[in-house]
Amino acid sequence: MLKETFLRRFLIEVLVILILSLGVGLIIQHVILCLLLGTILLVGWHLYNLFKLSRWIWQKNVLYPPNSFGSWEIIYYGLHKHQQRLRQRQNELAAIIRLFRHGVESSPDALVIVDNVGNIQWCNQQVKQQLGIRWPDDKGQNIVNLVRNPEFAKYLQQENFNEPLTVKIHQRYYIEFRVLPYEQNRHIVVARNVDQVYLAEQQRKDFFTHASHELRTPLSVVKGYVEMFQDELIPMENCQDALSKVESQIIRMESLISQILLLSKIENMSSHLPMVQIDISNLLQTLIHSLQETHADYTIKAHIEADLNIRGYQDQIYSVMCNLIDNAIKHNPRGTIIIVTWQSVAKGAYFSVQDNGVGIARHHLNRLTERFYQVDSSHTYQKNSSGLGLAIVKHALRNHGDAQLHVDSTVGQGSIFSFVIPHEFIVKK
Repeated sequence: MLKETFLRRFLIEVLVILILSLGVGLIIQHVILCLLLGTILLVGWHLYNLFKLSRWIWQKNVLYPPNSFGSWEIIYYGLHKHQQRLRQRQNELAAIIRLFRHGVESSPDALVIVDNVGNIQWCNQQVKQQLGIRWPDDKGQNIVNLVRNPEFAKYLQQENFNEPLTVKIHQRYYIEFRVLPYEQNRHIVVARNVDQVYLAEQQRKDFFTHASHELRTPLSVVKGYVEMFQDELIPMENCQDALSKVESQIIRMESLISQILLLSKIENMSSHLPMVQIDISNLLQTLIHSLQETHADYTIKAHIEADLNIRGYQDQIYSVMCNLIDNAIKHNPRGTIIIVTWQSVAKGAYFSVQDNGVGIARHHLNRLTERFYQVDSSHTYQKNSSGLGLAIVKHALRNHGDAQLHVDSTVGQGSIFSFVIPHEFIVKK
C-alpha cells in the first residue's frame, strides 16, 4: 500500500515539475532551459531530503523523523513505523532478558557459563557465596583455577556428564556440580549447596550404624546366656543371677527401642496436633519425687514457680524434663546435688537442671544432642544410657517455639542444662 502511494506521489511530482517547466519555457520561449532548471530543482529537492535523512539516521536520541511532504513524507513515515516496531521489539526482548536475569538471580544454585576450555563467560551472583567467584572481576578466568579441586578438574575434562559430582569446597561445605550443554562449545555449570542434605545422609547412616551396634550388644549377651542354658553350662545355684542379667539386657533393649520410636514420633509429628495446658509444677513435683525415691543417694532440690503453666505436648515436655534430670543422675557419682529450676524470666519460662558433678569437656558440648553420642562410658555411673536422651530433648523443644537447649559445663565443677519456652506458650492466669 505504501509502495503504491510512494510511486504515485513520485510520478505526480515529476509530472508537475515537467509540466510547470514546459509551461514556463513556452511562455518565455526557452523550453529546454526551463526543463533543465526544473530537473535540477527536482534533483536538488531529493538531495536535500537525502541529507536530512542521513542526519536523522546518525543523530542519537532522535525519536521522530524530519518533516517533509510528497514522496519523502511516505519514506519518512515508513522509516518511522519500522523504527517503532524495532523499538517495541527491543523493549520486549529487554523485558524477557530482565525476567530471565531475575529468575536466574533468584535461583538458589550458582550458574556459570563456560566455553569449551573452561573460561568463564557469565555467571549469576550466587557463585560468590558458594564458589568464591567474583563477577564480573573473574570474567575470562578458567573455572578450574578458581574452584581448586582435583576431582572437579577431572570431572570437567570428561565428556559424559550424566552423573553429578559432589565434592567438599574450601574445606567448608559440600557442593553438587552438574554440567549441561549450552549452545556450541559452551556449557552451563550448575553448583548446588548440598551440605545439609549430605550431613543428613551421614547422620542417617550413623544412626543405623549406632542403633544396630546398641541392639547387637544386649542381643549377644542374651544369646550367650540362652546357649549356656541349652548346653546346661550354668549351675542351678547361678540360674537366678543369669536370668537377672538376661532380664536387664532385655529391659535395656526395650528402653532403647522405646526411645528410638519416641524420637521418630517427635520428628515426624504433625504441627496441626492440638496442644494442651500442662501443669508444670505438678509434673515436676511428681517426677522429682519418683526419681528421689529410686535414687536416694542423690540430693534433688527444686525451685518451682507455682501456677507457671504452658501449652504444649505433655508427653514431650515430660520426656524433656525427665531426660535432663535423669542424665544428671546417670552421669554423676552418688552424693551429687541436683537443682531443678522452673521460673518466669524476661524471655519466657525458664527451666534448668544444675549439678555439681564431674562436668563435661568443652569439645563435647556441640555434639551432645547427636543420636547415640556419649561423652565417655566410664563416666556413666548408671549403665543404662543409650545416647538418645538429648536428641529427644532437642527435637521436642523444636516443637515448642523452636526453643534451644543450652549447655554450660566445667570439668570438675558440674553442668547446667537449660532452655526457655517462649511467651506465646505460657498460659496466663
